[in-house]
Order: sequence, then structure tokens, then C-alpha cells
Amino acid sequence: EERLARERAEEEAALEAERQEAERKAKKKEAARLKKEQLRAQGKAVTKAEKAREAKARAARERLIAQGLIEVDEDGNVIDKPKPKRDNDKAKKEKAEAKKRAEEARKQKEADEAARKA
Repeated sequence: EERLARERAEEEAALEAERQEAERKAKKKEAARLKKEQLRAQGKAVTKAEKAREAKARAARERLIAQGLIEVDEDGNVIDKPKPKRDNDKAKKEKAEAKKRAEEARKQKEADEAARKA
């Protein structure tokens, strides 16, 4: 009979310990939820997608710095660099050639029409 009472007491103690553990976990989970909710309200909580977006932006910025396309001062602010001027000579030449070809085609057309009339 003592053995049964001891076993029953041990079972009750184990059940009570499980209940207390579950209660502790629930309180901890609720506290974390409230903290996260508070951080969201303050605008400080960051979702996984926002973290990924920030990491991607940081990596892109680091690549630009490594390539020398942007410079950064000691505070992390971007220093504007003047953009290199492109050589427009090629574009100008192509435009002049296209204009020349159009003029030659017009003259040829006029010559063809004059030849047909004659």
C-alpha cells in the first residue's frame, strides 16, 4: 500500500512538473510575442524578407565600392563622383552616315523618276 501511495505521489509530482513546464513555456512564448509586437509598433522589428532585402542592398553597395563606382566617407555616406563623359564621336559619325545614305537614296529616287519621265 505504501508502494502504491509512493507511485501515485511520484506520478502526481511528474504531472505537476509537466504542467509547470508547459506553463513556463507558454509564459515565455507570450512574453516573446508581446516583445515582438512592441518592437513592430516602434518600427524596430524586422521580418525575414526585410532582413534579406537589407543584406542584398548591403552586398550590392559593397560591390559598387569594391568596383570603385562609388566612394564612401568615414560616416558611410556616399560621395558623389562625376560620371565619366562618354565619347559621342561614334554616335555623331553614325548619324552623319545615316543622313548621307538618306540623301543619296533621295537623289537616286529623283534620278529614277526623271529617267522614267524622259
